[in-house]
Amino acid sequence: MSISVLRKLVNNGWTIANRRAIISQIGKKSFYDIATLAKSTHKTDVFEYQKVCDSLSKESISKTVESLINQIQENTCLLESKTFSKLFSKEFQPLRKLTEEGYPVTTIIEKKTGKPIEVYFKKSPPATVGRLPNNNPWEEKIYIPQEEWTMYRRLPNGEEEKLGFINWTVQKDKNKFGFGFIGQEIEYLKHYAGTLPNDVESAYSGIGIRLNQLKIERFLQENLGQLEICSSGTAFPFHAKNGFKAVYEEKTIPISFSNFVQKLEKSSGLDTGTVKSILEKYLITQDENSITITSKLLDELCTLSYLKTGNRRFGDIRMELPKESLEFWKNLIGIQPIFG
Repeated sequence: MSISVLRKLVNNGWTIANRRAIISQIGKKSFYDIATLAKSTHKTDVFEYQKVCDSLSKESISKTVESLINQIQENTCLLESKTFSKLFSKEFQPLRKLTEEGYPVTTIIEKKTGKPIEVYFKKSPPATVGRLPNNNPWEEKIYIPQEEWTMYRRLPNGEEEKLGFINWTVQKDKNKFGFGFIGQEIEYLKHYAGTLPNDVESAYSGIGIRLNQLKIERFLQENLGQLEICSSGTAFPFHAKNGFKAVYEEKTIPISFSNFVQKLEKSSGLDTGTVKSILEKYLITQDENSITITSKLLDELCTLSYLKTGNRRFGDIRMELPKESLEFWKNLIGIQPIFG
């Protein structure tokens, strides 16, 4: 720790004695978890002791952690979700790291009670998946390693309940985790397999977040450079809440600016002024017959459209986990890792 940081600590009332007093009340891990979260809000680098000591009491520690997670998520992600702060609270800390069989453990939320339910993950046998190198149907497919994990809950009668799964390609030659699929079992059976009616609802929440957490932890273990997904169907709001944002691409479209505004206004449900303002931000060039834009307009356009209309379907969108979102996840994983 630098002299300047130490001086700030002392000037803001953080003496050795009161730091030890706080740590004795809430524990060293809780103290440093909160310090890391507080720093990630970017509001200040050293909080004043007198202003925050009440928030660091044993009675208020849970609310403080939840508040900080909500602040960071609000600042980082395109859409907000209070599920993060609940899942990563002390109440949802797993009671063990592994099952008797050696499967990694975490928790999700039982909707009926709001209480934690233990779940665990099984890794599927090694597999490969065929991909077209440049999305060219005339090219020969290449086969890329694919990793898949499935989430289960052990029922009181000893049977397993499958809750969801996630898979992805591992492209070490391209320094990235590639596209894959994430699915809650109920949603998958309703919308993809068509074996459940649409009015059937899952008894749990937080399944998708925990599946994403597992993938991100594996991504960090592999130490690769990019985590990329393809948001399809109605998945954009979920991925936006998890910190994913559109991959930067430039695209030329054979349409005039005014006609494109009308087209986006109709598809998004937003008014002309809002659509025009967004489009102007991400416009690179235009002429009478075409415009060149960046794909980052989707971050703003789809988010505002969802908030106004509730529409969840935006087509296929290439998304990635940018640096600020990865830092958000690193903080959460540090508090409550699956593989730690």
